[in-house]
Amino acid sequence: MGRLAADVTGGREIRATLDALRTAGSEAAYLAVDITDQAATTAALAPHRDRVTGLVHGAGVLADQLIAHKKASEIERVFAPKLAGLRSVLAALPAERLRHVVLFSSVAGFFGNQGQSDYAMANEVLNTWAASARRMLPGARVTSLNWGAWDSGMVSPQIKAVFEERGIPLIQAPEGARLFAGQFAPERAADTVTVLGPTTPLSSRERPAPTSVATVRRSLTELAGTLLVTDHRIDSVPVLPAAVAIGWALGAVEHAEGRRAVRLRDFSVHKGIVFDGTGPDECRVVMTPADGEVTVAVRSVTKDGTVRPHYAATVLAGPAPAPAAPLTGLPAPGGGADAAGLYEDGTLFHGPALRGLRRVLADEEARLVLECEPVATDAGPADASWYAAGPADLLLQAALVWVRRFRSAAGLPLAVGGVELHAPLTSPGTFLVVVEPVRRDGPDSRLTVTACAPDGRVLARFTDVSVVSAPQLAAKFTG
Repeated sequence: MGRLAADVTGGREIRATLDALRTAGSEAAYLAVDITDQAATTAALAPHRDRVTGLVHGAGVLADQLIAHKKASEIERVFAPKLAGLRSVLAALPAERLRHVVLFSSVAGFFGNQGQSDYAMANEVLNTWAASARRMLPGARVTSLNWGAWDSGMVSPQIKAVFEERGIPLIQAPEGARLFAGQFAPERAADTVTVLGPTTPLSSRERPAPTSVATVRRSLTELAGTLLVTDHRIDSVPVLPAAVAIGWALGAVEHAEGRRAVRLRDFSVHKGIVFDGTGPDECRVVMTPADGEVTVAVRSVTKDGTVRPHYAATVLAGPAPAPAAPLTGLPAPGGGADAAGLYEDGTLFHGPALRGLRRVLADEEARLVLECEPVATDAGPADASWYAAGPADLLLQAALVWVRRFRSAAGLPLAVGGVELHAPLTSPGTFLVVVEPVRRDGPDSRLTVTACAPDGRVLARFTDVSVVSAPQLAAKFTG
């Protein structure tokens, strides 16, 4: 009965999709054929073969079972639509006309997944085929998309519950459609195998969340010689970037709990860590769990046993935040004015390794937009998987630029109300940083700072960034 209901529902969805396409002015045909049958596939595509310039291969069947209990017939059933199906469709189409070949692979093939050895192998074959097809089909863009689990399709309510228990976010249909369409953009032309979704194995077991206080030690001696510190000087003295402390908080909780940390609130600077030769050799990241959150305190201990607080934050456990609405009305990269002078005129104090602000694209108090390039960071092992202190520091730099431009003062970030990571900040390529004021009066400036792709897709957002201004800082920034 369930299969019959699914067939009826599927038929209705197909008719609704075809009607929507026709209403939008497109011509569409739906052909039902067993693509593992070469002759039937060739016959079905024969009337259309000379018009086809793109192929999206999304067929797939699941037969999850531990490998010890797998039957040959189940393996063949999983392999057939993925591999024999692709071979049948390609044989039925003129290769010289193809301009796009997009394969729906899976993160199960990229990382593996418990109970899906055959499904993982089939998808990894698609990945390997895509790499070789780049040479066989020089006129086509060939990409194998390794999808994470969608909140639809093959993901049953039971499987969805397992993912939620593991803290693995599902791809929502609108987001998946946007990611798919984005693969046809010019800047994605070089993608051959790309992961869209979770960047950790689906079957990795979560470590139980700590139930008592845990402490991680961070060596300041080893950190002192890194570019992240040596190029972060105020009045010629190296100072630990606040972005590093945020990364410590996220990273410590992620590594302790075994789940991605992407949300943080109430970050504050009590006393920054200065590398002037008089400080401690290490600091301690102390995690205190309570009510689904982990309070993180970064402290050091002097030789006489005095505890000095440096930074504090609260990391929120659980699934990732809901996808943020993309920003609209953004200027195109490459315009505006060169931002190099910001590092010379006392606005910013950062050395060459941290100078990632490239252009000022929009210079208005209500919305400052900067074009950025990720800066290399050599202090990242302590960071969370979606967080890198170097690129994150550019968001705080942008806040200082806003304060200098619209408050005519140099400033330093002393607090961040919230951090949300919606995509890896570690990806290469140009991105934009948008600064918008929350409060425009008082002794400090409160800002929302958003990192986004050029198309407006939100990568990360720092909310309620508090920047305190002081007249004497301008001289120290150029010192």
